[in-house]
Amino acid sequence: MKSNESDVGGFSRITDASTLSFPEFWAKLYQENENRYPAILINSKSTSFYAGFTSPFYDLNELGSAIDIVHLKEKCDDGYEIKAPSFYDAVSPTNRFPVVSPAAKLDGKGYFVDGGYYENSGLLTTRNFLDSLFTDVSECDSVLHRIKNIVIHNGKNAYIRHLWDTELKDKFEVDYGSVLTKLNESAEFSSILGAVSDTEGLPYALELEFRRNKNLYPIYLPHEVSLTDVKELFRGNIINEIALDEYLRRHNKELRDALRHNDGKYDLEKWGVVEPPLSRLLSEPGYEYQRSMLLFHPRVRQMIDAI
Repeated sequence: MKSNESDVGGFSRITDASTLSFPEFWAKLYQENENRYPAILINSKSTSFYAGFTSPFYDLNELGSAIDIVHLKEKCDDGYEIKAPSFYDAVSPTNRFPVVSPAAKLDGKGYFVDGGYYENSGLLTTRNFLDSLFTDVSECDSVLHRIKNIVIHNGKNAYIRHLWDTELKDKFEVDYGSVLTKLNESAEFSSILGAVSDTEGLPYALELEFRRNKNLYPIYLPHEVSLTDVKELFRGNIINEIALDEYLRRHNKELRDALRHNDGKYDLEKWGVVEPPLSRLLSEPGYEYQRSMLLFHPRVRQMIDAI
C-alpha cells in the first residue's frame, strides 16, 4: 500500500488537505464528483463542557449548542471575514486523547479533544444536522424516515453487545449473582470505573431511537471473541458456558475464513487477527482486514446488501 502522495482528479490530496481550508477541500471534492459528495460532519469535545463539530458549511447553525470549530469570524475593514483552518487542522481535534496527545487549540474557539468523550457514534450530530435543515417538525420527521443512517462500529464491547442482542440473548443467560456475591472492594471499584468511563451508553440509546424509525444500518466490524470477553463485559458467569464456547469457536473461524478468502492479500500466519483499525492507525494489515470484512464476511456483507 502506497504511503506517498497520490494525484486524483489533477491535484494532490495530501498537499491540498494541508493548504486548503476544510470547506474549500470539501467543495473541491464535491465539484469533482458532479455535485454528489457526502457532507462531512465530525465530532469533537470542547474542554469547556460543550461539544464541537466540524462542517463544510459556512452558514450552518450551531448544532444542538455545539461549537462550530471550523468557521471563525474575524473583524476586518469591510466588517467580518470568515476564516477556516486547513482540512488537516480542522480534523485534528477529533483525534486528541488526554495524556496520550495534547488537546488541540483553535484560536477563538478554545481547546478540543476527541468527540468520543461526548458521543462516539456521530448519530447525535447527524440528527442535529438534519433538524437544522427543516423548520417544520413534521417535514423533518418525514425526511428522517427516508434517510439511511450508516454507523460503522470498531469497538470490541459494541461488537459483543451486538452479537448478544441479535444472536445470543435468547439462547444464553448471564448469572450475575454468582459473580456479584464474590466481588471484593477492588473489583467493585473497577466495575464502577468501567461504568463511569463507558462511552457507548449514549450512542446505544441513540441507535435504539433510529432503529424505531427503521432507518439505521449499523455495521459492526468483527472481532475474535472469547468466553472470557463475554463474561467480563456482562460482569457475570454464563449459564451453559460449553455451548457458548462452541458458538464462539465457530464465530472466530468465520472471521479467519474471511481473512483467508482475501485473494491471499491478508497474511494471517504473519499478522494474526488484527483489531479493527482506526483511520489514524491504518497500516497494511489494517487495510487488508477492512477489505476482507467488506468483501467476504457474511454478517458485514448482509448489512451492506441491505443498504
